[in-house]
Amino acid sequence: MASEIEQLLSYIQQHPGNSREVVNACNKISLLYLESKPEAALDYALQAHRMAIVLKYNTGAAMALQYAGMSCSSQRKFKEARKYFNDALALQEYTGEQENTANLHAKLGNTLLHDGEYTLALNHYEKAIALRKLMNDSLGVADLYTNSGIIYGLQGSHTLALRSHLLALKTYEELQEEKRIASSSANIGLIYMGQKNYEEALKMYEKALGIRRKAQDLKGVSDMMVNIGNVYHAQEKYTEALEMQLQALQLRKDMGDELKMASSYSNIGNSLKTSGNYTEALDNYFLSLHLFTKQNDKRGIVQSNVNLGELYYELHDHPKAHEYLEKAIKMGEETGLKNLVRKAYEYQSQLFADERKFEEAYTTYLNYNKLDKEISNTETSQQIAQMSLRYEIEQKERDAEAERIKNAELTKAYSSLENEKKRSDELLNNILPEEVSEELKQFGKTKARSFDIATVMFADIQGFTRISEQLSAEEIVSGIDEYFEAFDKIIESLGLEKIKTIGDAYLCAGGIPVADEQHAVKTVKAALEFLKVSEELRSKRKAEGKQSFDFRIGIHSGKIVAGVVGIKKFAYDIWGDTVNTASRMQTSSEPNQINISEATYRLIANQFPCEYRGEIEVKNKAPMKMFFVSQKEKDI
Repeated sequence: MASEIEQLLSYIQQHPGNSREVVNACNKISLLYLESKPEAALDYALQAHRMAIVLKYNTGAAMALQYAGMSCSSQRKFKEARKYFNDALALQEYTGEQENTANLHAKLGNTLLHDGEYTLALNHYEKAIALRKLMNDSLGVADLYTNSGIIYGLQGSHTLALRSHLLALKTYEELQEEKRIASSSANIGLIYMGQKNYEEALKMYEKALGIRRKAQDLKGVSDMMVNIGNVYHAQEKYTEALEMQLQALQLRKDMGDELKMASSYSNIGNSLKTSGNYTEALDNYFLSLHLFTKQNDKRGIVQSNVNLGELYYELHDHPKAHEYLEKAIKMGEETGLKNLVRKAYEYQSQLFADERKFEEAYTTYLNYNKLDKEISNTETSQQIAQMSLRYEIEQKERDAEAERIKNAELTKAYSSLENEKKRSDELLNNILPEEVSEELKQFGKTKARSFDIATVMFADIQGFTRISEQLSAEEIVSGIDEYFEAFDKIIESLGLEKIKTIGDAYLCAGGIPVADEQHAVKTVKAALEFLKVSEELRSKRKAEGKQSFDFRIGIHSGKIVAGVVGIKKFAYDIWGDTVNTASRMQTSSEPNQINISEATYRLIANQFPCEYRGEIEVKNKAPMKMFFVSQKEKDI
């Protein structure tokens, strides 16, 4: 490498001035310096970029910005890296070159992942996956599925995480990519670990450990030792757990990997705390926090703060316990680390209860319970088991399945273009408002719009968690589907816009995407129809011996922003304080009641009789006036 760099430097000295060849030489030097001298790599990349701009050499300028971003990433300067990658992407899209565009989306996703911006990272991974599929790059697609699976796991979406990792593992095994097979096995083990399926987790970790030992991959071996140590800890084999973690730490010290050392100190602290050695546990947690902070690893920082908060709680040092748990909650919510935030809320609730601050304890417990419901819904374990079984069957029938998929794709490729266009138009109109889909087809993108006044409605099932514990996954899904299908028909008949369903909640709005003076009236009418059809379904399902549901409905009117999110799977969504307030109205409602805000009441008071409920406390807001809508219209 040194001789190649010397040759390139000699070429640059012999050819002063700006030329494409010199730009390419500077870019090549930047690439060669990336690992050994990232600061020098950045200097040469920026030098190449300046010359390329003068020459109007877009390809060279885009490559220079990409190497500048990679240099910053290697130095963990993620905000600077994002700027360079975004600038490179803007230039690259002019060229229409898919390979580098896909690379940039993937690198942006990786940078955002490290910086804790998980939703944005997933968006870039989706774009990169779409391009890689067009290029028939199955290995590249699998790598992106792996990264997406890691993010889903961090967010607590275990089903999506497992699906992504299984898709990646299937491709890696087809291509006999041993190193990647080990990584996927480890990732799947992490999901099993999160589900407390320790035997399956251990199988996956040991599979990965065997591959990595064979390859003499010390970093990978240390990672698997840590994971196996975590399994032993969960199985209450504390001596074996500590021994495994100490071996992993030594390997990581030998490699000088501070980020991995931070993780090891955290795990060792856990083992020491469990065995009652609080002083040494505290020392290890602080070492972990120091290294994670030094490396700007936000997930590690949050985990360390949770660990310290929990340990100080055990030591009955409540002020310090509160201090570290608050830090964990603040950064964890900013970065979308639901699992860790849930854990922090759990300990904080216990703290408040011990301090006899029962109102704060209850509020904090509600926050914990909300996250727990989002992460640990009753279907998750069953879905994961089904996915695992499906993967095992697919392994045994891989050749036949591959042939079937190949034939199906050939059949689709030769189908009528006109029929495909008609079908895609129908699908697009089914998921987006007609006005928005037309804009998307015409311009290839849509603009978000602000609406000065619209009405938003939330409806959710009362006591859904309790009910779901008594039903199978199939009974839950079919039951919700029967209600929501009826709601869809009501929404369509009144010209409202269905936004989405979130578990057992239904979200819709009036006055978008086209303004409508009757938005509030129509939304309240829809709510009344929801209750009417719910009553009809209650009688029907009771006669059939099936579980019926009671709905709480909340409505608020105000300013919102609406637009399309995503590039692979379009979704029309809404944002703003009005949406949050409508959700609060639903939370403050009662079974089979429609709870509306004062803003909505003023718009519908002449048409619907309402009952004033008084001013009611609302989370993160001042008390708000609320009204129940009577289930009949006024005679006017």
